[in-house]
Amino acid sequence: MMSSLREEWGSSEPVLRLAFVLVWVGSAISVLFCLLNYPVIGHDAYVHLNWLDQFTRLFDSGICYPRWLPDSFGGFGSPTFYFYPPLPYWVAGVIHKVCPVGAPSLYNILSLIGSLGAFATAWLLLREYSSKSLVVLTGALAYGFLGYHLCDVFVRDALGEHWALMFLPIVFGGGASREPAFLRVGRILRTGLLAISWSGLLLTNLPMAYLALLSMIVWVIARKAWRELLPQSVGLIIGVLTAAIYLIPAIQFRPQIHQRHLWDLPMHTSLFGFALLDMLHGYFDWLRVLSVGTLICGIIVIVSQMRRGAAKRNGWFWIGVIAVALQIPLLSPLWRILWGMPFVQFSWRWNGILLLVLAVAFVERPKKLMPCLLIALSLVTMLSELTLSRNFLWRPPLAITSYRTDAPEYVPRWASNDPSEVITTTQRRMGDPPAMILGLVMPGDTVQEISHQPELWTFDVNLEHPAEVRFHQFYWPLWRAVGLGAEILSEMKPDANGLATVQLPAGHYRIEQRLTGGHLFYLYRGISWIGLSIIVLLFGWCFVDNFVSARRRAVST
Repeated sequence: MMSSLREEWGSSEPVLRLAFVLVWVGSAISVLFCLLNYPVIGHDAYVHLNWLDQFTRLFDSGICYPRWLPDSFGGFGSPTFYFYPPLPYWVAGVIHKVCPVGAPSLYNILSLIGSLGAFATAWLLLREYSSKSLVVLTGALAYGFLGYHLCDVFVRDALGEHWALMFLPIVFGGGASREPAFLRVGRILRTGLLAISWSGLLLTNLPMAYLALLSMIVWVIARKAWRELLPQSVGLIIGVLTAAIYLIPAIQFRPQIHQRHLWDLPMHTSLFGFALLDMLHGYFDWLRVLSVGTLICGIIVIVSQMRRGAAKRNGWFWIGVIAVALQIPLLSPLWRILWGMPFVQFSWRWNGILLLVLAVAFVERPKKLMPCLLIALSLVTMLSELTLSRNFLWRPPLAITSYRTDAPEYVPRWASNDPSEVITTTQRRMGDPPAMILGLVMPGDTVQEISHQPELWTFDVNLEHPAEVRFHQFYWPLWRAVGLGAEILSEMKPDANGLATVQLPAGHYRIEQRLTGGHLFYLYRGISWIGLSIIVLLFGWCFVDNFVSARRRAVST
């Protein structure tokens, strides 16, 4: 490979060489940021640091899938991972077991894995569109590290979306020509790769998985590759099975949280997060600049392909058109027409798709215009990196509070619908005891904590009369108060602030407060094991088939 790179370097035009150098420098700086442990202070930093810290500690304690985070909101807890995809955090748990580092370091390690993974999958995809290693390397680096992708890592701190972009190129892999992809790379192998891709997308970021599905539909229709629907459908079904352990509870319990806060967060953004409109209203930050920079490059690619008549049956062209159109404020009605689009939240998420379109367009036609676009995108990226680098010297405080603020959409619905009121209540009452007896208290009445584990509290109860007890925890329907005989003493109920209460009988006894999963959670886990087993069988089948074929060829020769 190095020899071919040297040969191509010597025969390449100066503009292509400059594009490669600038893309490489911008990518290297991004890698260096992660290696130097860049401060995690972006838009979503406060939640990801909190989640990484709690998830890894719970993982270390033997809870392989920590759905309830007990330290969130000042110890009142949060059902975060009933709803947030867990794949990056599972990886963080494994890394933390091997090398116990802090949450900021874990974030940078995961970010680096995501960027390198995106580079690797883009490299595999772009090799189908060109045999020139220098061109493919430049396009893969641009997708993995430049423009909006850098924004995802260091400005938005959107860890899940960043990881989802690592799986996106696999969806389109093996489809460079009009010939059905599975006929060229093998039906079984193609299905297995698609199953991994859709599983990864669903277990990292649902909005990006939805955008990938829309893009794939547009890609198939534009190319009229109807036979591609079969492996895509099978791969998606296997992906849904594999992600069932997360996906089904997320759908089942969504009515139990304030999900409307997914759309009304006070982030000073326009409707559906139009970066262009935000900049016109004076919101200049690197989120908007990098998003608009990626968008402008996409627009230029689309116009250039239209001028040279390259739009017909070009799936990437039409994906680019959709990705651009849905970021234009004047076309905002499309977000209401297309089912599910409001769930995407922000139009700039389409830039993850647009970066892949840009990389493919560059590899297909690495002439003067396309290298110039990558040069421009590299310069904007490096300017943002230069500005962000001041944080290494300033070292601003990490965005994690003593009361561990969690995402407001994951507050149980029985608590206040006002995020500010929830935070105020958390700050004011975070010092409350684990359990408080409400109403008239007789001398000697006590409810004392004996032990406190993440999913099991044990209390010693001594009551002269029946009394209502409030726990230092948000009410969640899967928590149960049970006696030593495992009988349910009384159904837990929420109070006016959404805290868990229970009516306890008189006497001296012990109770346990348990987080239960029920038999359905065993079913969901079993479904995921079935999906994962199918993926393993598909690749095992390919391995055995290749081994047998190689033996036959050896015998025949």
